[in-house]
Order: sequence, then structure tokens, then C-alpha cells
Amino acid sequence: MISIPNLSDEFATSLTIQDRRQRRLLERSKKSSSLYLDHLPTELVLEILRLAGSLSQSTFRCLLLTSKRINQLVQLECIPLLPILITKEAQLLSFSSWLRSNQILANQVKYLWLAPDISPSALEYIQMIIVCLALCPNVVSLACNSHDLVIWDLISSDPEFGARHSVIGGAGQEQATTTSLFSWKHLSLKHLTVLEKHHWQPHRDSMLFSQIQTLHVIGCDSWSTFPCTMLHTHSLLNLRDLSFSVPRNLTPNIVQGNLLQSPNLKRIALVVQVQPSQNQLVNSFDPSMRKLLGDRYTLFSRPRRWTETKMWKEKCFDSGCVWGLRRYK
Repeated sequence: MISIPNLSDEFATSLTIQDRRQRRLLERSKKSSSLYLDHLPTELVLEILRLAGSLSQSTFRCLLLTSKRINQLVQLECIPLLPILITKEAQLLSFSSWLRSNQILANQVKYLWLAPDISPSALEYIQMIIVCLALCPNVVSLACNSHDLVIWDLISSDPEFGARHSVIGGAGQEQATTTSLFSWKHLSLKHLTVLEKHHWQPHRDSMLFSQIQTLHVIGCDSWSTFPCTMLHTHSLLNLRDLSFSVPRNLTPNIVQGNLLQSPNLKRIALVVQVQPSQNQLVNSFDPSMRKLLGDRYTLFSRPRRWTETKMWKEKCFDSGCVWGLRRYK
């Protein structure tokens, strides 16, 4: 009798063989790639991880999950090169917790956009923001909301006022930690970006504003004037570059004052995101700006894709990148 082969059994057997083959190839690939990384010189591994981890926060998080060895290397090597953006409430909570538990790594933070979308009346979050700023003493480039900046500048410039009036509340360890951080330690902070959502001005004895070299002010559509008029009353000793991102459909209110007479101020820029309907508005203030500011002044056009956060990230490594934008004509 002729036996008829069971096709389903043969098919199942072939699939099993293929699966085993693919599994062996995958395991061999993982093993070889792991061996390859392990056999690379440590300096080269560090450079690869440093470049990859500093590209974005998402890439940095992915590398942290790769392995224990890479996790340790990435945290130590990438934090000083990584622009950190905190724009949401949940991110603020996570970032604050991370800083408190990793003071060594907190000291490595150099580029920080700390402007979560929260109400200025949310006192508990403002307290958290001030503590976060205090826990990053080596930050070089900072972006934050004007109402948070005013409080931090006040406390940093006059620690006794902050302690006396309990500007930053808290209890127990939090209160002790905050009080110990009142003194000014941010000597590396040279580049400041302010999101102008509140009337503000530097403290008269401001340690921060006495040392910054570049100041970029981002306008808010909800305010009727820009920039805040009180800013013009202050001369900033070390300021070299001053730039303003002008809100749409708003004429900038740049006046001759102490700010424009800062002794080391070399360049002043207005950045606009031009729409066809804005041409007349821009043409109305541009000649007066040129007459007021002379050769120090330039008007730049910002492409739609070039968001404020992208421009800030670029400024972290090229403080004069604003002057690389296309001149408005």
C-alpha cells in the first residue's frame, strides 16, 4: 500500500526549522553586536553614546533602557551636552524628582528650557521651578517664564528677603534644602531666554543680569505691549547680544533707555515670523528702529518650521545663531 505523506506535518516541520534558524541568527546577531560594542575602545564607545544621547531627550531615554552599562555611561556623558526641555506639568514633576535624587547629575545640567505650561497662580509649581533652578548651579543657557524668573532673581539677589518673607515655602527637608540654596552659585549662566508672559524687570542688585552676555525675549500674543517697558530702565554690564521675537500683529515698543546703553552691547535683533498681512506692520516700525539703533540693529525673518524651542536648542551651541537667520527685506 502506498503511504500518502501528511502535508500538514511537513509544513509544520519546515516552519519549526525556519523558526529555529531565525532564532539562531538573531541570537548570533545580538551576541556579535554585543561583542562588537564590548571590544571597541572605551573612548570610541563614549563618543558614539555622547553624540547619540545628546541628539534629543527621546534618544537619551532609549539609550538609558539599552543596558546597565550604557545607562551609566549615557547619564554621565550626555547630560552636559543635552538640551533639556520641560514644557508640561508632568515633565516638571518628574524632572524635580530626578534632580533631588541625583545631585551629582544635576550639577551636570548645562542647557535648560524650564517653562512648563502652568498658571502663574499655581504657587506650589512655582516653588518647584525655583528649587529646580537652584539645584542646577552649572547651567550655561536657561529659558524660563518671566514670572518664575522674577521670583528666582529676587531670591538670588536678596537671600535674606526670601528667607524672611518665605517666598519659597515648604516644610522639613524641602525648606532646609531651599534655604541652603538661596546664595548665588550660577556663575556659568551667560545666556538667558525669557518668555514674556508677565510684567517683569531685573532686580536692582541682580547677580544674574550682571553676568549674562546674551538676552533673548520672546513676546506673548496676549500682551498689548512688547517688550515690557520696565526692562528698558536697566543697563546690563556684560550684555553683548540682545534679541526680541516679536509677536504677530504687534508693533515692538523699543525705546532709548539704559538697556540700549549697556556698555558692551554690540548687536540688537528683532525676529519676526512674516505673513503677507504683516508686511505693512513690519514696514511701519523697521525704519524707526534703524534710525534709533543704527548699525547695531538687524531685522530677521523666522521660518514657520523654526520654532522658538528649535532656535533655543541651536543657541545652546551657537549663541549667535539668531544672526544666521534670513534678513528681512
